[in-house]
Amino acid sequence: MSMKEDFFRYLGPPESLAGYTRSYKLVFLTALIDHMDSNGKAPAEAVAGSFLLFYRERIVIPPESSPAQRAQRNRNRGEFCAVFS
Repeated sequence: MSMKEDFFRYLGPPESLAGYTRSYKLVFLTALIDHMDSNGKAPAEAVAGSFLLFYRERIVIPPESSPAQRAQRNRNRGEFCAVFS
């Protein structure tokens, strides 16, 4: 059994993760294990990119926001992403 399979078996079914619903730790560990090689190493850039993508995909821009507000949010996201580039 791989480390990834062991990790997900350890976590158990998704219904049992109620205590972790607001934690970044599982997102980080999942990203780490997804990129981990057979020696247990993972490139930091790949892990950070997956971690960031997880949260970026969940950002919702309210439709009532103005074009200027949406543009500012997009600029802010770009600055945040540049840290990981």
